[in-house]
Amino acid sequence: MQTARHDQIPLLDGAPCAAFDRADGWLSAPACHGAAAVFDGAQRPALLAATGDLRAWARRRLAEAPADWTLRAVPCSCIMEADLAYLSLARRFAPGAARLAAERTRAWWACVDPGAPFPEWGKTDLSAGAVATRSASSARGTPGAGVEVLGPFADKDAAGRFIEAVIDAFDLCREHRLLVLAPSAQACAYKEMGRCAAPCDGSEAMESYRTRVRAVVEAVACGEGAVGALRARAVERMHAAAAMSEFELAAAMKAQAGRLARLEDGAFSRVRRLSAFRFVLVWRGGREGWVRVGACRGGRVAVLGDAAWDAGGVRAASAGDGLRGLAIAARRWAAGPMSGLPAGEEIGALGVLCREYGAPATRRCAWFVPVNPEVSGDVWMRGVFDAAAACLRPRRGGDERAAKAAGATGDHEMELLRG
Repeated sequence: MQTARHDQIPLLDGAPCAAFDRADGWLSAPACHGAAAVFDGAQRPALLAATGDLRAWARRRLAEAPADWTLRAVPCSCIMEADLAYLSLARRFAPGAARLAAERTRAWWACVDPGAPFPEWGKTDLSAGAVATRSASSARGTPGAGVEVLGPFADKDAAGRFIEAVIDAFDLCREHRLLVLAPSAQACAYKEMGRCAAPCDGSEAMESYRTRVRAVVEAVACGEGAVGALRARAVERMHAAAAMSEFELAAAMKAQAGRLARLEDGAFSRVRRLSAFRFVLVWRGGREGWVRVGACRGGRVAVLGDAAWDAGGVRAASAGDGLRGLAIAARRWAAGPMSGLPAGEEIGALGVLCREYGAPATRRCAWFVPVNPEVSGDVWMRGVFDAAAACLRPRRGGDERAAKAAGATGDHEMELLRG
């Protein structure tokens, strides 16, 4: 009950491309999500697109196209897969435009080097270099060895808000221009407010400050569990101080708990190291009641195959075994080595994955199961089975057509030939 490819795990770039022509009014094109490449009579790429309905898009967009134009398409089962295939087609048929095609999906990350002489937080999209927290555009090179890269975030502003929330919650240095003068700088007002240990004027040794920055990275990269434990400790101290009539300390602890709570909300609670952005992916398959299993490590994506699944929640032994085999192979692939930070063509694919990773459940088409080697196999596999059940579960109202529409973010395309 599965379509498995255990002998060779294919990257999405190897997806087969079916050819169609307008002889039948494009009716032979499947009515499903997909990515399309349109070629003129000289077989030059004229148009690239990702769409929620290949047939409808072709009939609408190519209705007045010249008779010798042809369509090559990769049928997909969700908009995330279609966007990944769209980037793949751009690299295969229009390499000069591939970077432009990836621009709309790029994700942003927060970065810091805890071991640097004067650690500074910045933000990066992995292609334009690291940008200072308050900088509008200036870049200073891509993150290098030793730099911790945390995220993902939908845009540069979100990454900046996260950095400011982290600095505020853990009372890190807010004035890097003073930090680089340590230990001879004159401390800013935050020292007088009791909100900074002032490494800039030597009140805190720089090695101690670097240690604190490392501890902060560990806390925020472990998800809301670690930050939640710190917030609970602050609440306990608040109650203890109030019981001892130390109301000034109680107020400070209440404020600290509030600052930590910001890191448990929304996208901030899903922050992880880029090196840990490894998942088994589960989304709807091409047939009713089937799921498709893939994997990602950074910006590299592999598709393992499809497995049958009982959408009603009653798992047949054969269906569970099929999904289990695909999931084990996907987990093994996702846990493989990563050669540095994603670069080049991987950045666009990573952006597509990050957009889906941060989407609310009502709009999500793929489920991300973390590759966690510390979790036992049975517990981890239950997470895969839950993801399969979730992606096949009818959405609110039970209308499957509405569910498919909810999973689509709209057609987008890029013209390669003009005039």
